[in-house]
Amino acid sequence: MEQTLIPDTHAFVKEMTSAGMPQPVAEAFVSNYTKYLLGNLATKQDIQESNQATTTAIAQVHHAIELLRKDTTAATELLRKDAIGATELLRKDTTTAIELLRKDAIGATELLRKDTTTATEALRKETQITITQLETKLIRWVVGTGVGLGLTLSSIIVGTVFAAYQMLSP
Repeated sequence: MEQTLIPDTHAFVKEMTSAGMPQPVAEAFVSNYTKYLLGNLATKQDIQESNQATTTAIAQVHHAIELLRKDTTAATELLRKDAIGATELLRKDTTTAIELLRKDAIGATELLRKDTTTATEALRKETQITITQLETKLIRWVVGTGVGLGLTLSSIIVGTVFAAYQMLSP
């Protein structure tokens, strides 16, 4: 059984009056009900306009998404470039700091080498002076001991000769 979208209002009023409803009330009810029902029905043109509006809205959403994608891509690229720039600056700063530290280390090492060389030279001179002083003392001792021994031997010889002379003299 096929139904129509527009109701038969005359048949509807007849059915309501035969059920005991006064005719003016039944007509008012059917009139308002029909206005409400027909007022909420869409025509083909309404559906076509709605479809067109929906298609336009979807196209606008797609366009907005594409713009957002482009903006996001551009922002990502800027962020990438900023990160690369910041990384390069950090690399340069680190390289500079390492070079300064290397120069400081070389300077400190050179200064330590000079201090060590100076201290070593001073110790060598001091040791040389001490060795020279000890050599001088040793020579004096050897000479003193030799002279002492010579005098002692001379004294012994002179004493022996004198004693022999006294023994041989009448």
